[in-house]
Amino acid sequence: MKVKNLIRFMTILMVALLCFNCCGKSVRGPESGVGQSTKDQDNNINGHAYVDLGLSVNWAACNVGANTSTEYGDYFAWGEVKQKRDYRWETYKWSKGTYNTQTKYCMSNVDGTVDQCKKLDMSDDVATANWGADWRMPTMEEVKELLDGCEWEWQTDYNGTGVAGRVGISKKNGKLIFLPAAGYRSDTDFYVQGEHGLYWSASLSDYSSGTAYNFEFNSIDIGRNGSRRFLGQSVRAVVASR
Repeated sequence: MKVKNLIRFMTILMVALLCFNCCGKSVRGPESGVGQSTKDQDNNINGHAYVDLGLSVNWAACNVGANTSTEYGDYFAWGEVKQKRDYRWETYKWSKGTYNTQTKYCMSNVDGTVDQCKKLDMSDDVATANWGADWRMPTMEEVKELLDGCEWEWQTDYNGTGVAGRVGISKKNGKLIFLPAAGYRSDTDFYVQGEHGLYWSASLSDYSSGTAYNFEFNSIDIGRNGSRRFLGQSVRAVVASR
């Protein structure tokens, strides 16, 4: 009798563990390096979920550095792949300390050393560096498609979380994407958190090599813009449509 009870207990325990592994976070195998994919689910690549809005690319469900759609995540200077404490020209990787001394991604000698590079290399793409080769930062064409392809609403308390931001509702399939108003970083400070969202693209500005394109929003509007490259801003990654 005791043996039968023990066998029954072990069977229940094994089933419970199996359900936990399959229904919770995806089961991870051996650690994989950048460039190796673990496509365990239709909406999950390398452990990061995406939203299919019916566009040319799929958009990540959360910011780089975040675990949920409402977390702000990390802040990155344009072309840098790690968060840091201080965001200034003096601490920017691709500058000699001023606006007009860019050492990479420069189109005019007025702004620094010319290399005619207008789009981030994979090695300088924070999404690729942190999430693997399937993921990357969006181009401005993809940003435009996102902004034009969704109806946008400002929410001050998204789903009762207390987080403010913009909800995009796809015009093609009705699916949702949420972008928290994470603000930005300059020097060692945080600015306009809960009021503005600023998200980098992978594209250098056409007007000045000291700036790169982003998209920004507040409670009134959402649109494309440009920012000084040293500022710490959010990144929402994209992945090829499946």
